[in-house]
Amino acid sequence: MHAPATDIPEVITVDVDGLREGAVVRVGDLTLPEGVTTDIDPEAVLVTVSVPRAEVSEEEEGEEAAFGAAPVEETEEA
Repeated sequence: MHAPATDIPEVITVDVDGLREGAVVRVGDLTLPEGVTTDIDPEAVLVTVSVPRAEVSEEEEGEEAAFGAAPVEETEEA
């Protein structure tokens, strides 16, 4: 990024509101402040939108194990 020292942005905000999963934001999509430029390829990907998957808590893992296949008990034959 190139900018006069007095114009270096503290933050560059990227709005991802309304983007669907798999959408990308590229360098060329940024709106840079006046006087700020970049030499980075405009096609370079900055953000890829992904939807987090639900995490399984330890408690839920224990419940899944409890409802899973019952352990096979070994018995001695006489």
